[in-house]
Amino acid sequence: MSNISFKLDESDKKDLEVFVKKSKEEERVIALFLPDKGMTNVDIGKLLDISHNTVINIKKRYLESGWNLLLLIIEKKSFGIKNSI
Repeated sequence: MSNISFKLDESDKKDLEVFVKKSKEEERVIALFLPDKGMTNVDIGKLLDISHNTVINIKKRYLESGWNLLLLIIEKKSFGIKNSI
């Protein structure tokens, strides 16, 4: 079973790239909910496979921008702009 040949075609690669971009945006929103579940920044980072500093930055940006941060994420996604948030 370990000798199975595997290669993604270009169409699948593009679809997966879109999925990953959406996942990163959703990840940022999820990171805002998890402290209510008693999770620390380190716990959230491990769960989402991001650094605890990224979690801190997500929270900080939300505190500074509120809903504007989420709207910016959605707007960037809609226009295909690379997400640097």
